[in-house]
Amino acid sequence: MGLGSSTFQGSNAIPNGHDRVLELMAARGTSLPLGSQRPVVSAGIGGDTLHAGLTRAQRDVFSQSGVTGMVVYDINDLAQGRTAGQVEADYATLVRQAHQRHIIVFCSTWAPESTDFTHETERHALNQWLLTSSPCDGVVDWDAVLRSPLYPDTYNPLYFSDSIHPNALGHAAMAAAVPDSWFTQTLR
Repeated sequence: MGLGSSTFQGSNAIPNGHDRVLELMAARGTSLPLGSQRPVVSAGIGGDTLHAGLTRAQRDVFSQSGVTGMVVYDINDLAQGRTAGQVEADYATLVRQAHQRHIIVFCSTWAPESTDFTHETERHALNQWLLTSSPCDGVVDWDAVLRSPLYPDTYNPLYFSDSIHPNALGHAAMAAAVPDSWFTQTLR
């Protein structure tokens, strides 16, 4: 289950192109042996925040039957005035709630925006926490995947669409960066 905002909803992917990050992850999962394949379903809502996702997770994730894992990617909280510390607390709450239901939680670093640099210090602190000490069961570094090699606080122009959302190539790069273990890992 993908819990997130507009990127998981498919913003700036090709309409009906089956090229959204979660669809590409689902396609990878079909290569697993029968019995170990897991469907990937999107609960992405444009403009969503992780903080709002805490409430929404009950309805959109936890109340769904058969959910064994979730991928979390919400990058709107800092732009809404929340701090890295507040977002970290939300992650900790969400992971704890998921683990109580035997659901594994995979997270990702937050990619840069290309027009608003006011939250970069908070974004860097949050990404460092996600990579080194978050309670997530796995973390993929989508910041490293999507950022410009020359200007690391902006998107790589190859993956740029509108300063916030990755284009189809960006969605493909995000899906390719997900470790194979995410498709088979179970809650410890």
